[in-house]
Amino acid sequence: MASQTSTYSSSSIRSISYKRLSSRIPEIRLLEIAPTGHLERPISCRLVNVPLSEKPVFVGLSVLLGDSTIAEIILMNHSRVHIPATLAEAIRHVRTVFNDGSGPSSRHSISSSISSTPKLSRNLDVASVSSKESYSSRQPLRRLCDLVNSGKTNPPKPQPLRIWTDSLCINEDDSREAGDRAKLMQVAYRRARTVVGWLGLKHDSSEILVDTLKTIDRAMPDGFGSPKDKADHPENYSPHSSWMAGMMQPWLVADEVNQLDDCPIHEAMRNFMLRPYFQNSWIVRELAGATFPTFLLEDRIVSWAQVLRMNRATEELVNHGTDLIPDKYREQLNLFSLDTIFIFLDAFDVYCRGS
Repeated sequence: MASQTSTYSSSSIRSISYKRLSSRIPEIRLLEIAPTGHLERPISCRLVNVPLSEKPVFVGLSVLLGDSTIAEIILMNHSRVHIPATLAEAIRHVRTVFNDGSGPSSRHSISSSISSTPKLSRNLDVASVSSKESYSSRQPLRRLCDLVNSGKTNPPKPQPLRIWTDSLCINEDDSREAGDRAKLMQVAYRRARTVVGWLGLKHDSSEILVDTLKTIDRAMPDGFGSPKDKADHPENYSPHSSWMAGMMQPWLVADEVNQLDDCPIHEAMRNFMLRPYFQNSWIVRELAGATFPTFLLEDRIVSWAQVLRMNRATEELVNHGTDLIPDKYREQLNLFSLDTIFIFLDAFDVYCRGS
């Protein structure tokens, strides 16, 4: 059965039944999502309170809800519940990408989709993982390995994926929880195996964007942007931008071109930067507080670190120019909201200081 959408009032989500978090021991409320193996199957889930002392393994989910009058019906705690359709869409994709059926939000399962190394390590920059890879191609081999290692004759039973998302895991009708929203989010985002910023479905240009992020990441020198690197390698900065020269051929804009959107790479970057998630800096700032932030673009994991590097590279061009791109296009190179640009620059600087 495919997922169902409908219209609803904003009060519909209040039909969820919550068990109060303990006042005696630190707890976190998580959403356990039953595995299905098919993206479009309805969401079946339950809310569970878990002591933090158990070190639960889960994925954080950051979603810009959008139009709150469009809903999807899910099964939660054995009851039909309306949730915003954008949230349901995000949950279904996270369910597919991060749960290969090999364990209950296991470290093995989640780590197969995203590295658990520090947020700006090069090792984190596995730019994309498709649901087809993580769910179909790699699952049989993993199950075979599980059988060999365990000696069992049957494959392991698929287990739920645990996630934390504020709009479902915080009871806004509980004044104590509502007042502690920022604290609860901080705890969840810091303890999650990764926190996913849901960017929505792909555009026609999204694959070009993913390739562009990889290209910038490979070309950008280690230490780029730091005062020491500027002193040691002035050739990598305005106006020469030598590190970009080898990757610039597809980026080059002829003088007779009237707008950057006529160039596929610039159109892809524009579509990416103008996504609503990036235009709402408050949600980007929340995500930046996570220990291991990342983005999900439909079935593609987009590296947080690569987005930071793209932002740093485009800001260098906007602020200082380059011989490689006509000055008349400089202001069009970075279309993240201004606040988002500075959030990303701050995060990039933290990395530079720690390198």
